[in-house]
Formats: sequence, C-alpha cells, structure tokens
Amino acid sequence: MIFKWEGDDATLKPVIMMAHQDVVPVEGASMKMCKQAPFAGAVQQDAIWGRGAADDKFCLFSILEATERLLQQGYRPSRSIYFVFGHDEETGGKGVAAAAKLFQSRGIKAEWVLDEGGEINTEIPGLKGQPVAIIGTAEKGYLSVDLSVNIDGGHSSMPQPETAIDVLTEAIHNLRANTFKPEFTAPVEGFFRYLGPEMPFGSKLAIANRWLFKNLLFRIYHKSPGGNALIRTTIAPTIIQAGLKDNVIPNYAHATVNFRILPGTSIA
Repeated sequence: MIFKWEGDDATLKPVIMMAHQDVVPVEGASMKMCKQAPFAGAVQQDAIWGRGAADDKFCLFSILEATERLLQQGYRPSRSIYFVFGHDEETGGKGVAAAAKLFQSRGIKAEWVLDEGGEINTEIPGLKGQPVAIIGTAEKGYLSVDLSVNIDGGHSSMPQPETAIDVLTEAIHNLRANTFKPEFTAPVEGFFRYLGPEMPFGSKLAIANRWLFKNLLFRIYHKSPGGNALIRTTIAPTIIQAGLKDNVIPNYAHATVNFRILPGTSIA
C-alpha cells in the first residue's frame, strides 16, 4: 500500500514513512504455551498481546494514529509525505521492491526514509539500566544456508553407528562452536563515540582506549545476544526436519542455518 499526503511546498523533497503489515506465523507446537491467543490483540497490564505487536504493527498504527490526529487538527505538512506499508516483509519483501521501482520510474527522490528498527534500550553494557534511544545507521546482511544429509536409514532396532540425524546435528554443533571473530565496525564505532562520554569512568576509560581494552569489551558484549550480534556475524539454526515415525531411522535430514552478516563483510 502506498499513500501520499500532499505537501504545501512542491519544491521540497518528500519523506517516506514505512511499516509492514505482515507477521511471522505461529509455531504450532508453541500454541499451548501462549498466554493469550496469538492474534487476539488483547490489552493486559498496559501491554498488547498479539503476534506482530512489536514487529511491526506498532509502527504501522503509530503512523496511522498520528496522521489521523493531525488531519483532525487541520494540519498540513510543508513537504509531501509518502506512506509505504508492505505486505510481505517477512517472506522476501517483493512489495517494497515494487514500491522502490515505482518511485524510481516517477523520479521521486526522498529527503529521508523512516522504517522500523529503533527502540528504547535499557540493557546497554556500562550504562546501568539507563534508557538509550537507538538509531539504526546500518543493517546487517542476510544469508540462509540449507544443509542436507542422505544416508541409508532402517529400523530403529538396528541403528547404524551414524545416522543422517547424527551427521546433521554434529554439523550444526560445529558451525555454532566455530563463531566468527568479533570486530568493531564503523556503525559500532559511532555507537561508542556517542555513548562513551555518558558512561561511568571505568566504562568510559575502556571505550576511549579501545586499542588497549578491545578484548575486554569483546568479552562484555559477548555475554548478551544483542551485544554479541553487534560485534560479529551470527550463526543460528532456525529449521530442522527429519523423520516420520518413532521406530524408523530416516534416510534424509535437513536444516536451515541463518547468518546475519556484519556490515563490511560479504556473503562470500
């Protein structure tokens, strides 16, 4: 969906505000563990319980509610605003690619684009719970790799020394055990440059002298999933499939492993 809110000054470049409407599916096995129905949108204790509430319906509805309020107040923007609401971000993003192609064909160049990603984070190492508004200045690359094993199966009463499941799980374990080396990329260097002065003396000292305390900082950031993702290309098995019956050893096992690649690093 693309909407245009006409601005008063045609000489100004427009801005683009984006959000996506779709969400990831619900894992069937986890349904019984849900505290609320996945698509109920129930509000309890000042929180919305529902699939996609955080990714990315809150952005979608914040934009729409703010726009509706401004329209009710008779507000007119000086520059035009485009709203681009994708329908398939979680499955490849062909919709937003089509939108970009449309803008290009019409010669529309935006002053800036605002999309999902930012948050108020209270778990920044060294800041002791202080809230930090995160502005995304880069995005990691994305690669999914399929692994498959095909070995003669058989009956579970007479297993071979190694089955397709054994080989696959060992491969996944080896991948996870051999993590990529940590590094401070340009976006993270900027992150430190702005946050370092706000930190207590010890943290400020380490960040100001990263050449000396680099390994210490790596160990600190490695402790949390979010911190670890800032300093290295990550490896995460996300899908694994094998077997149909409890007494039959499968011939075939398959897994998908997702990599999120640090800026400045190629897929190769």
